[in-house]
Amino acid sequence: MTKVARGSPGEAMGLRGGTTVAVIDGDSMLVDGDIILKVQGMAVGGLSAYEKIREALVGLQSGATINVTVLRAGQLLELSGTMPRTP
Repeated sequence: MTKVARGSPGEAMGLRGGTTVAVIDGDSMLVDGDIILKVQGMAVGGLSAYEKIREALVGLQSGATINVTVLRAGQLLELSGTMPRTP
């Protein structure tokens, strides 16, 4: 991800966006910032995983805890935030 939206649950939990672009095997990608590996204990990757994660997040009530596992500078970190309140 390139940046984290201001005022978002991601910013509140401390997610960091990337700024450095590298070309690896002809593909441009960000090489710094957080790499999200899991959301609510579910591995990120592929459409079916995205759909399961989306369903899990949609099912959370306002104020519920959101858990995210990220890779940051070679270390696994467990971050948590709060599901925003809906107007």
